[in-house]
Amino acid sequence: TEHGQKTRVVSEATSYIITSMLHTTAQSVVQLTSVNGIPICAKSGTTDFSPAQLKQYNLPKSASKDYWTVGYSPQYVISMWIGYDDIEKGYNNDPGYRRKLWRYIARGVVDKKSKSSFPTSSDVTSVRIEKECFGDCVASEFTPADMATTEYFKKGTAPTGVSDRFARLENVTNLSVTQNEKTLEISWTPIAIPNAINTEYITAYLDEMIKDKETHDKILNDRLNYNKEKMGTIVYNVYLKDSNGDLKLLGSTADSKYTYSITTSGNYSFVVKTSYTIFKDNASTGASTSIDAIFDVVKVGLAGGETVPYVVGTPYHELGIVVTKNDVDVTSSASYTKIIKDSTSNVLTEVPYNKTGTYTIEYIITYQGKTYKKLRTVTYN
Repeated sequence: TEHGQKTRVVSEATSYIITSMLHTTAQSVVQLTSVNGIPICAKSGTTDFSPAQLKQYNLPKSASKDYWTVGYSPQYVISMWIGYDDIEKGYNNDPGYRRKLWRYIARGVVDKKSKSSFPTSSDVTSVRIEKECFGDCVASEFTPADMATTEYFKKGTAPTGVSDRFARLENVTNLSVTQNEKTLEISWTPIAIPNAINTEYITAYLDEMIKDKETHDKILNDRLNYNKEKMGTIVYNVYLKDSNGDLKLLGSTADSKYTYSITTSGNYSFVVKTSYTIFKDNASTGASTSIDAIFDVVKVGLAGGETVPYVVGTPYHELGIVVTKNDVDVTSSASYTKIIKDSTSNVLTEVPYNKTGTYTIEYIITYQGKTYKKLRTVTYN
């Protein structure tokens, strides 16, 4: 300006944000983000030929009439144009020359003793933003590092809505456990399919955000492929929790139930966590349930043994059964029927005792609604 006076045209905050963006683009523009150890920013521009000009002068589709490269360090600005005044056949600009030439100039201009950093602004705040996001885009605590980037905003303008794409998954509901003899049956109500992997939701979301069909279809396809390769499907991890609170993984299932076999009586506590099959970081905190299980050991036998010898002429005397529960005799609470057969499987009403022969007695024993079978062999000699 006149007499060296300076006029601020943008705020310090805006300047800092623009510099942050152009520092990132410098890598693609000039394939550098620093010169002689000093940070730089850069932006390129072109003037393109019309289709008619490309055809008239036999130029490749990649040709451009003008190449502009403007870059700056904390102290210097370098603006460079490459092109021709007149269009001629065989005319062509190579973007590689632009990058090389600007780098050569910058290395000669930017001194290592220059200011080593761009000025900051107290009116700017940084926010971790989730990539590939079109709505609430603040990254969640579980957003993978390669799916987030740091962006700068003027204070008071930063987004606050947190993306739910990688948010912690919900816990199952109505978790319970029941006992069926020696098996504990754990069941629950599954969660709804998360929006992050719900194809119907993703499609509707992109329909609203992106109107260009080609762009829409590409982003949709990329998102579905990402889910398939990096997220997976919903499963439920079932854990056994010990008295110290430590968890032991019993198994995973996509179902809404899980069975666990017990061998002793006691209190059994279970935790069910919702998780993706591939991406594990945002698994739910876990829903808990417990049960005081009773492990009954029922033993069924035949009084007098399973093989009984008799002397011909001695009437058979029924000895009956023996039933114990946890080593306590409960025979009086059991009932039984029996089937007597001879050696040729003929059914008899009683065991003959006036001749030699071998007979079998099948006992069908019932105790607390459960049926047991035992076989006794009776031999007459």
